[in-house]
Amino acid sequence: MPCSYCHLPSHNISACQKASFERAVSIYNDGADLVLTHRPAVLQQWITDSDGHMPSEAVWDLSHHHRFRQTPAHQNVIRSLTGFRGLRPDAPMRDGHVNLNHIIEKLPAGGGPTSWNPNVVIMKVTLVDNKVVVEQLDGDIGRSAHLRYKSDQKLLMLARRRTQQEQTRMARLQQAGGDARLIGRPLPIPVRPPPIPVEELILHTNAIETTECPVCMDPLGNTNKSILRCGHQFCSDCIFRHFQGAGGTKCPCCRSDYVHRVPGWLPPGSQRPTHHRAQHRAHNATGRIDRLETMMETMIQRMLQNIAPQAQTNV
Repeated sequence: MPCSYCHLPSHNISACQKASFERAVSIYNDGADLVLTHRPAVLQQWITDSDGHMPSEAVWDLSHHHRFRQTPAHQNVIRSLTGFRGLRPDAPMRDGHVNLNHIIEKLPAGGGPTSWNPNVVIMKVTLVDNKVVVEQLDGDIGRSAHLRYKSDQKLLMLARRRTQQEQTRMARLQQAGGDARLIGRPLPIPVRPPPIPVEELILHTNAIETTECPVCMDPLGNTNKSILRCGHQFCSDCIFRHFQGAGGTKCPCCRSDYVHRVPGWLPPGSQRPTHHRAQHRAHNATGRIDRLETMMETMIQRMLQNIAPQAQTNV
């Protein structure tokens, strides 16, 4: 008696490869079996996952069905469904197995390498543009394609295993601290401020005439002086110490910005041991008081010197 599905005389529907394959495609795509079965519970297991939506890959494995006997037709369908799971090694994981949510499309008549033939019993499954495409082939072409599909499936399973191992390794490395050196990513390049054009480094304002340093009040004629772009003049030592300070990034007179701090910059000498800091602060306080007293005496002397000539003139 010929097969009731493909009408070939060499087998019946239980051994029909075309029937089992198209049943698997229908279950996979639409959640419906093309052939009526007297065991609806088995179909429900095939087409329902633990969340009640997608086909469950775990129940497609024949090793899970040793507790009850499967008919040859059911075994062929399970084999076809099991073959689909190796087609996407990078498919997302859910419930411990691949979430098969991709589309299987049958090529229209005449769309494959050979025209459609009712005697076709061998199918080829390929991956094209993130879609699983089922091509119908016949004769020697079909057999060779079937062998290639079996070989490709093994390679895809290996690729899937490698992908899972790599994902697990990356997750462990990220959990361990996310060090860029461990996970092989390039280290971040320190971002430095862009270079200042040469024309901006040239004095763009005439020097402001002065005879004293605004910081230490000493005459500029007895020391090396520095002129900033804003035109203000200072003792070289004073402006150098000012720029080396924690907040010394601007001109002491007009507050023009001159210094760019790199991330993590610390003032010179700020990393001294803790037991030296109190002594250093006390020493700085004493030195600051001495400088203030000296400045006051200098100012008083200059005021007296200016007052004496005026008094003589008035007399």
